[in-house]
Amino acid sequence: MGNIQVFEKIAPNYENDERRKIAKIIADAIRQQNPQGNQQTAIDYGCGTGLVGMESLLSNLYQSLNRNGQLLIIDFDYNEAIVSDNVHSGFKQQELIQTMKKIGFTDVKSTTFYHGSQLFMNQDASLFMLEATKN
Repeated sequence: MGNIQVFEKIAPNYENDERRKIAKIIADAIRQQNPQGNQQTAIDYGCGTGLVGMESLLSNLYQSLNRNGQLLIIDFDYNEAIVSDNVHSGFKQQELIQTMKKIGFTDVKSTTFYHGSQLFMNQDASLFMLEATKN
């Protein structure tokens, strides 16, 4: 089953109370990180199943940012219990930080900000926020 078919299959049931709760947790974390958000432009780019050319995508985002522009990435920490050809298993923060630096981002830092039960693919999981700046 291709990515589009997987998305089409899960999309009708994707929004539920638990997902709305997670969305609020993420929004609150972004607001805490950036209390002056009303003075900036934000783009929410969802990668769906996460099966994209990550380095290529990050390079394109880097090129699109203005000088001193900031990129926030919020995703799941790597979870070895997630084994699937249809979704990624989350990110290893240190590897992602190294990729960001390789692309040219500076002031790269990452922190786990939420742990939840059966949060990702019916497995306990944690969410992280990575911040990076284009100089």
